[in-house]
Amino acid sequence: MATNFFAESAAIVKALRIVVQKGWSNLWIEADSESAMRSFQTNAVHWPLKADWESARGKLLNLILLVNRKEVNFAADSCSKKGSHLQKGERFLWDAKPPFNLSIENLDSVYY
Repeated sequence: MATNFFAESAAIVKALRIVVQKGWSNLWIEADSESAMRSFQTNAVHWPLKADWESARGKLLNLILLVNRKEVNFAADSCSKKGSHLQKGERFLWDAKPPFNLSIENLDSVYY
């Protein structure tokens, strides 16, 4: 049985694999799961993902892992809402801003 923690951790490892396949060497990941991010920051990754994590991590020059609440990160919030409607096995990848993220976050604006 999969948990949210495992799903979020698996998504991070999948992102690492994609980055390595593309030949990129720098990655910045922001996620809203503090427990998943802490496990990667301390190298206490869930055992089924550990080998993939260590293999991909070893191929990156720079990796930044940050916790960011999706409620205040509009891009992450819109991506998670879009992703919740995907069929099993369906995925979309963008090398730039996704086309459905039309608004730009403005640091000088009050949003709520």
